[in-house]
Amino acid sequence: MQLYNVFDKPNIYAEHIKQGFLLPCFCIRCDKTEEKQLLAKRYKLFNKMEITYFPKKADNIIDDCNNILTMLYDNFSMLKFEKGFIKGENMEGIIQNGILKFYVEYNFYVFKKEETDKMQKLYI
Repeated sequence: MQLYNVFDKPNIYAEHIKQGFLLPCFCIRCDKTEEKQLLAKRYKLFNKMEITYFPKKADNIIDDCNNILTMLYDNFSMLKFEKGFIKGENMEGIIQNGILKFYVEYNFYVFKKEETDKMQKLYI
């Protein structure tokens, strides 16, 4: 995961936790997904991600959030995978009430295999 490559041992949560999480930490969730069929078996997938950063309680929360925001822009604009790269689009960062919310979209094309029923053997 990209956050592990950028930050030293980050606390990452995928589900909302009401209390007891360790600060500073990240909460990651897929905000919206969409799939559109283009031609035959070719589809375009749209994935909007939200990364929320909860800083340590300190005097310099805004500076900390701005530094993290710069790192997120730099490291999530392009993700490397085994077969290539996926470009991050429509990136946006919002700092509100001492919490950073970073949004990024990853849109890509896929080909789906059609499941076919195999014929059974006929014995006479």
